[in-house]
Amino acid sequence: MLLTRVALTQAETYVYVTKLETSTHTTGISVDSVGNIYIVDEDKTVTVYDSNGNIISKWTHNDIHEPTGIAVDYSGNIYVTDWLYNSILKFDFDGNLIKSWHVVLTYTGSHFPPDAVATDKSGNIYVASDLLVMKFDSEGNVLGEWWEFETEHTKMGTMDIEANGIAVDNWGNIYVTYNGGPYVWKLDNNCSFIAEWGSPNYRPLGISVDKNGNIFTIDSSKIVRKFDPDGNIVTEWEIHPNLNFLDPAGVTVDGNDNVYVLGRYSNSILKFHRELGNQQTYPPDVLADTSNQSPPFPSVPVVLSVSFDALILFVAFKWGLNPENKSRLRLDFTYAFWCIILGLPWPFVGGELYIIGPVIWAIGATIVIDWGTSYHCPHCGGTIGRSKIPAGSNVSFICPNCGAFISSGNV
Repeated sequence: MLLTRVALTQAETYVYVTKLETSTHTTGISVDSVGNIYIVDEDKTVTVYDSNGNIISKWTHNDIHEPTGIAVDYSGNIYVTDWLYNSILKFDFDGNLIKSWHVVLTYTGSHFPPDAVATDKSGNIYVASDLLVMKFDSEGNVLGEWWEFETEHTKMGTMDIEANGIAVDNWGNIYVTYNGGPYVWKLDNNCSFIAEWGSPNYRPLGISVDKNGNIFTIDSSKIVRKFDPDGNIVTEWEIHPNLNFLDPAGVTVDGNDNVYVLGRYSNSILKFHRELGNQQTYPPDVLADTSNQSPPFPSVPVVLSVSFDALILFVAFKWGLNPENKSRLRLDFTYAFWCIILGLPWPFVGGELYIIGPVIWAIGATIVIDWGTSYHCPHCGGTIGRSKIPAGSNVSFICPNCGAFISSGNV
């Protein structure tokens, strides 16, 4: 079903409230029954905020390797999915590990890396991975598993099969979104297909469900959409460019009509609140004209460490003047090997590693830096787009428009 809008009996607006800063790149977001916000990041750290944005808990656990999602049940247990070790980890509020188990398809014994996690009102846990949805009780016992469930588009094989979001409503319906797939899928509690909706340009990157069964997504265009249970658009709003929100990575909604959207590379969480009537989404200070201003031009990446773990190479790096601006790049040698053997699409573009983001570091290759459209030359005002520099060299950034020197550093 293509995206359609439902007629409202009363207008509503989601009004911008605040921006919460996070310390590093986050990979998952969730809320609990009292409105606390939970995030997990690439530094193996779980941070909990109250509804006012105050940190009330923060801890790191070495059993978290590569987190992809986080969820909280009604008893306050925290579940983190680990992509690298195909596992689900259960913690208490203080970060004590209660239990962990692997995501294993029962009838084949195959391990699957979980991409997203959710809980229902009974404390059951749901994970999505590829075309797999599994349901566990709170002790990790398998209650159900559905592999290669069919929808109108999975039967045609026309979509990417890496999940990026899963949610469960109060009636047991399951909602799943996938990277590259322009659809939200709705499944019943037996994982039978009910409906799907979307459009060719719609790329949802996270999903959540409120207490009334309304569905929220954030997409690659930085648009938050609210759907009714039948998939009709109730309302939508775009993240304003002045908020410097980068790489949407998740959305969650609490019981008080607050919506939180997660920006992975902007290290931020944006909070919106539902108000009745036609109102302005953003206050004047957000809407102020900043066309003549440029954010500080980031410095070149500085490598912090290089490590191996299960045939995965991790390169940690930082950029800019803020020491908290850091992240990790994952290179999967196993995937690269099979790309060569089977002739699969190579994860490099034009022989260069290419990932959109503030910076990318590639050993023995070319660094491709995509600054987007938000950085401008301080000399000519021209937009600085993409820079390519050889790794292992001392480089200077030169404006491609006027040739003026901008920044330099050691890579």
